[in-house]
Amino acid sequence: MLFAEIAKDGAEVASSFAPVRSGALRDTIRGNRAKNKAVITAGRARVPYAGAINYGWPARNIAPALFLQKADEEMADRAPKMLEDGIAKLIAERELG
Repeated sequence: MLFAEIAKDGAEVASSFAPVRSGALRDTIRGNRAKNKAVITAGRARVPYAGAINYGWPARNIAPALFLQKADEEMADRAPKMLEDGIAKLIAERELG
């Protein structure tokens, strides 16, 4: 659950940086629910252009938005703190410390 919370928070941050025309790209940004890692994804079959928007496509004159990288930079400080707080909470709940 801890990594799912971090991924959810990261997805919200990435959504705030994503460029919006129709909102379809922003609506596909999601965090995973894995137990051992936090992953954020963008794009689906209906939104195959997520990579081109994020990384750019010079041949099509699409400048990179880098919304996932911006979210990663913002989460670089937040995620370790969330992880530390979550571990401390689990230790306290189980009376291990």
